[in-house]
Amino acid sequence: MLALFVFLLWRGDRSWLVGLLGTVVLFSCVFMAAMYSIHMKNSTARLDATGNSTATMELSEDTLRLQSQAGASELPYDSVSDVWFREDYWILFLGTNQFFTIPTKNLDADTSRFLRSKLESRSQTAS
Repeated sequence: MLALFVFLLWRGDRSWLVGLLGTVVLFSCVFMAAMYSIHMKNSTARLDATGNSTATMELSEDTLRLQSQAGASELPYDSVSDVWFREDYWILFLGTNQFFTIPTKNLDADTSRFLRSKLESRSQTAS
């Protein structure tokens, strides 16, 4: 729609249709920006509401156990569908819209090496 609006303006068309199209394009952009802003505020408010956001991680040969104030979860390594290894964090995907992030800043070298060896085969993307 934006491309059509710009094309019509470029051609010199100043009809009511171009005005309507411009209004729709403008409202669409404002709506998307407002939805992004609202979603971001709600997400950060939920994150701030957690208070102590510390979690503990226990590793075994078959499972990864995570425990925080919100609860605990024990995941077999094969439940991870994909892993994105980044310098400061890893993202473990469990399914559609299900993932969690592991900050790597506080992982010692042995723990990092062990966990990476368990998860590397699950990665579908380049490290």
